[in-house]
Amino acid sequence: METSANRLLALEYLARIEAGNLPAALELVSDDAVFWLPNTGDMDKAAFTRFLGAVLPVIRTMKFTIRGVTEEGHRVAVEVEGRAELNNERIYSNHYHFLFIIRDGLLRQVKEFTDSAPAVEAFRP
Repeated sequence: METSANRLLALEYLARIEAGNLPAALELVSDDAVFWLPNTGDMDKAAFTRFLGAVLPVIRTMKFTIRGVTEEGHRVAVEVEGRAELNNERIYSNHYHFLFIIRDGLLRQVKEFTDSAPAVEAFRP
């Protein structure tokens, strides 16, 4: 079975986030993209850049394990298990469901569904 460009785009975005390379990940995102995360709601690209720009520096290492990918047209859903070692010596583990909406070869919408409680605990001061 042939791997679609949309599937590859979604997985490449996650690989770049996993590597902590926010500028490279954002190259795959349209300027008018909308991001949605639990407890934050909709964010434009600039707000998401500020949000993730504050989170990524406290992560020492991050590993995403892809558990499943489902694609229908311009929608790609990815199930992910994540594990990060933080600079504060804590381990942050969580399960994610990402929904990517892709148009014209760019991510137009990214929805990240996850349990926010582990993040609150791991990233607390």
